Amino acid sequence: MDGAALVAGRLAALPATLATLAQTTGDGPALVEGPVWTTGIGASEGPARWFASALCEAGRVARFVPLSALCELPQASSEAPTLALFSQALSPNARIALDAAARFRSVVLFTAANERLLAERAPETAAMCARGTLIVVRHPPAEEQGTLVRVLGPAAASAAALRTAGLLDPAASALIEAVRSAAKHASEVARTIAPERLLDPVLIAAGHHRERCGGLANLWHEALLRREPPLIDVLGAAHGFLQSSFDAPATLVCLERRGVNGERALFDRFARMWEQERHLVLRLVAELPPALAPFEHLAGLGALLLRAANAHPIVGDSWPGRGRDGPIYDLTERPREGA
Repeated sequence: MDGAALVAGRLAALPATLATLAQTTGDGPALVEGPVWTTGIGASEGPARWFASALCEAGRVARFVPLSALCELPQASSEAPTLALFSQALSPNARIALDAAARFRSVVLFTAANERLLAERAPETAAMCARGTLIVVRHPPAEEQGTLVRVLGPAAASAAALRTAGLLDPAASALIEAVRSAAKHASEVARTIAPERLLDPVLIAAGHHRERCGGLANLWHEALLRREPPLIDVLGAAHGFLQSSFDAPATLVCLERRGVNGERALFDRFARMWEQERHLVLRLVAELPPALAPFEHLAGLGALLLRAANAHPIVGDSWPGRGRDGPIYDLTERPREGA
């Protein structure tokens, strides 16, 4: 199966996957008590950033830290935070966080890896769970093979994390309807646009939403092996970005949220800066509460990506540099300290 067909199937399964998580009970706010650090890499960085942002807006103390920063942590203190680690298949790099577990109050791992895979890739996880220093929260799907692009895993990880913090509020039916509606609307809009115009979009967001949508920009990066779309703050667009982009054609995708005070007016003003003859301004408006709006924007951007795939194929199971990532990705044999 080609890459586009795989991605299309994953996007089609998104509403049902999210509904399953919205209906699941058993994970509670106690898993992420007190200050929280979040981390993840690759497709898991987006959910980690999203979770930290949602916690902050809910009044919690939280921050995203790059996985590489955990190599240089100070020793644990009595005020150590909880670490929320996102890793869909428990990549070798995730061991950096597991190795640093003793420096945190506890580690909550959001993963699709089953017990067998956990035991194979990180044998210490069983003992950590027994000691209570590691809590594993599993989410679907078990795997997303055949292409570099992860769609369901990052979305499901985000939903599972929001659920643990009591932030997954709407009923499953409302979540399904909103995501389906966003995909349908974006598909209808995309059919009116030449695929070439969607190959290198620029994403525009406001407020906390910019941080939550960072993982969505990664779709173009991994699906088409093109540059990751810039993600610009709607006010920041007037400072350098407008001037550097004005003379050339551009596709500007606004990730708006209905009901957020003043946001529509900001995007109205943003749209007036551009020339209709060469600048395409698309406005994708999410209806869900702010913390959940990225689910709708994932569905909408997925529809635009599939349209772009008519001009540039989505990568399948063969890509440039395959197998050459070992020195950074495969950390099962790390050099000794000081080497």
